[in-house]
Amino acid sequence: MTEVVSASLVAPRSRRWLTNTISARILHLFDHACNLINDQGEVLSLVTPEIGPGPFALVLPLTRPFPASLSLQDKVDINENILHVGSLEVDITDAVIWQPIPDWKRLRQDTAVWQTHLGQLPEMIASYRRQQGIDIPSEFSARLEMGAAMFLRGLAERDTAVCRAGVWELAGLGQGLTPAGDDFLLGAMYGLRVAAGEEMARFWSEWIVATAVPRTTALSAAWLHAAAQGEAAAAWHEFCRHSAVADRWGTAVQRILHTGHSSGVDALTGFTAVLSGTN
Repeated sequence: MTEVVSASLVAPRSRRWLTNTISARILHLFDHACNLINDQGEVLSLVTPEIGPGPFALVLPLTRPFPASLSLQDKVDINENILHVGSLEVDITDAVIWQPIPDWKRLRQDTAVWQTHLGQLPEMIASYRRQQGIDIPSEFSARLEMGAAMFLRGLAERDTAVCRAGVWELAGLGQGLTPAGDDFLLGAMYGLRVAAGEEMARFWSEWIVATAVPRTTALSAAWLHAAAQGEAAAAWHEFCRHSAVADRWGTAVQRILHTGHSSGVDALTGFTAVLSGTN
């Protein structure tokens, strides 16, 4: 039995995916997210409101988990504004376009605010790691530390060779669909948007993406491509929007930290490291 649902929010990157895709399949299936990958290796994420909007997301007003009606073997078809995934029919016609780029400029201009908050972030990150029991496996920790140090030194010295060597170490390093090294780089690109401005952020982000994407997963590559354009999930939008409001900023930080198992933690670590290195 076909279930028809109208998408509520769609990112521009998701619109392009739907327009340009010839064929696609289900890549991952979780309770609140169903990732699709097309013939060009690009990812589209169908998500519930619990996940919320993102750079390549299509938000569906569903209250039950995706696996309740879908399986990894289900077919994917696209016909203009209608997306068929197994028994799910998604109408994109009235979906509201969601702008994926946070107000990095606002955060960058309010230097006094983020410099004040900067000192609090390492302890907030460390506290969350302790509470959640998030440890970096020993087989990765030394390489992560070395790669991050090399990457940050390359940025500080404006040495693309050193920076790229650091990225090479970090890319694809860790466990899961978005490894810790990639999440660190994602957060670092956000940090560059604040600390270095758009032009320099684009310059370094091109190096990061060119080096990291061939060494990681399809999902992580999608996040890195989006981050290189300054695009971020909703929690980062809140982080920028509420930077001057202590309690709301703290809530936004917690939302970032709660992203995935450790993705938000690692991204915020990269963000903080870049800002600390340029402060």
